[in-house]
Amino acid sequence: WQLALALAAAPGSGFGAQRVHDLALRASALLSDHHMFADAARCLLEHTDATEDAVALLVRGALWAEAVRCSFQRGRADLVETTVLPGIDAAGAATGEDIAEIRAAFAAKVQRLREVRATPLALMAELQPVRDDSVDVMSDTASMASQFSTFTATVTDASRVTGSTARRISKTKRKAERRRLRGKKGSVFEESHLVDSLAKLVDRVRVLQPAVRELNLALIQFARAHVARRLQRAFAELVAAVLADGDWVFDQQRILVGEGGQLDLVGEVNADGMSALPRLPKPAFPSADSWMISALI
Repeated sequence: WQLALALAAAPGSGFGAQRVHDLALRASALLSDHHMFADAARCLLEHTDATEDAVALLVRGALWAEAVRCSFQRGRADLVETTVLPGIDAAGAATGEDIAEIRAAFAAKVQRLREVRATPLALMAELQPVRDDSVDVMSDTASMASQFSTFTATVTDASRVTGSTARRISKTKRKAERRRLRGKKGSVFEESHLVDSLAKLVDRVRVLQPAVRELNLALIQFARAHVARRLQRAFAELVAAVLADGDWVFDQQRILVGEGGQLDLVGEVNADGMSALPRLPKPAFPSADSWMISALI
């Protein structure tokens, strides 16, 4: 977008000032739609006089320091009070809610995972076998093909296509059934569903970590250290919970493989019927304390 606007604004381009202005507005809107708020704001600042809109975009992107700098640099200190500070306060409240939500979800899923792992996987497989429909479907298909064996080659080719289609349908049905069972409480796939959900929560914590630090710096700057201290304490407790249970969650997964309608344990199985081989990859964990602001401890 930078090159496009630079070429449009260059002498001899044939673009008037109004067309360049309109193009910048369109480019900024597109960048904003893709959550590229820093670029969207820069587009406005460089090619329009829409300072208020640019600062609002920086606030949407949680670019607090740049929003403040831009407000003063453009002679719009009033935007700090009308746009930046309300954004910081709203972000503080929303972040606190996010931390509480993630912590509750993480604790609930870990507790359920403990209950699931208390039941030997082989026992769960015996109680709830996965049904394989391919045998019935294929036997019906073979019967149909034999009935038409005296017909022309065209009919024989059609029966082959029917058999191929039946196999694809059967495979699709089995995959859909497993996806349905995966999240069902008490199913043999519940463990992998829980581990996958926990991995996503860990990723959310890791991504949120630098955002919490930047928000807390902004809160301190505007005499809201008490809010920042509360956020840091709550987030530190969440990180501690993730680090305390993370290894157990991802290092002690159990694996199931469906083969001919049967569920088998794969890998080295211990006395509890558990496999040491992980089914899902272990996510990157958040840092324990490098993100903290020492003044808030």
